[in-house]
Amino acid sequence: LIIDITGVTSVDATVAGMLVKAARGLSLIGTRAIITGVRGDVAETLVELDLHLDGLVTKATLQSGVAHALRTRGRPPPSRRS
Repeated sequence: LIIDITGVTSVDATVAGMLVKAARGLSLIGTRAIITGVRGDVAETLVELDLHLDGLVTKATLQSGVAHALRTRGRPPPSRRS
């Protein structure tokens, strides 16, 4: 499951905590979450809040998240069109 937060401009402790809890909760039902669209300032907030992100997959862009998901499912990412 890809959780894309590209449009999120800021994250407070409540939002960050819920995001991490949602991703971890999904793992309990056998679903791996990929969090995409993590901007630098959002990443900085997550680190400052001392949220443990180990084991969670984060990617800077939705495109890189989709490519990661396809690779881990044994499929090659789609080729780029010129």
